[in-house]
Amino acid sequence: MITAGDEFGRSQLGNNNSWCQDNDISWLNWELAETNNGLLRFFQKCIALRKQYEIFRRNIFFSEPDVVDSSSKGEISWQSLVPGTQDWSASSHVLAFSLYGSEEQDRENTSFFVMLNGHTSETKTFTLPSDPDRNRIHDWNLIIDTAAESPHDIVDSNEAQRVTPGSNISVQPMALVMLQSIDPTLPGIN
Repeated sequence: MITAGDEFGRSQLGNNNSWCQDNDISWLNWELAETNNGLLRFFQKCIALRKQYEIFRRNIFFSEPDVVDSSSKGEISWQSLVPGTQDWSASSHVLAFSLYGSEEQDRENTSFFVMLNGHTSETKTFTLPSDPDRNRIHDWNLIIDTAAESPHDIVDSNEAQRVTPGSNISVQPMALVMLQSIDPTLPGIN
C-alpha cells in the first residue's frame, strides 16, 4: 500500500501516524514530484505494468503446483538462488519466484521472474530458471532493477536487456530485479 505522496518521496520524517499534525510533517509538498521525478516515473511505470497484466491484479493468492496431479503447473513457483531449491530459514536473505501468466489472464501468456535480495551489504547471484515444462519461455527481458539509476530502474520490455534462461543475474543489496518472458512467436515481439 502507498500513501499520498509516497510516489514522489514524501516521508513525513518517518512518522506513520501524522494525522493530528497540522504542519510540514503531514502536508503534501508537491515540489517533491519535480525534485524526485525519477521515483514518480518508477511508480507510474509499475502502475502501468499492473494495469497491463492481470497476474498483478489478483483477489486471491496464486495457485501452487499440485503435488498429487503433476499436470497442474500452478501460477507460482518459488526458489532461492538456484532453480529447484528453496530456503525459508530465518537466516535467508534471498527469495525468487516465477509468476506464470495464462491465456485466460492476458493474451500474451506472459510470465515474470522476480529476484529479491534482502541482504544489507552482499550482492547475491541468482540462476534463472529454464522452465522446460512450460515450453514457452524462450528468453527473458530485464525490465526492473531497483538498484539502477532512473530511467534505467524500470524500462519497457522492447527496450530491455535480453537474458537467456539458465544464466546468472547479480542482484545488489536491498534490491529487486524483475524479468519478463519473451515468446518470439507472438506478434510485435522482436
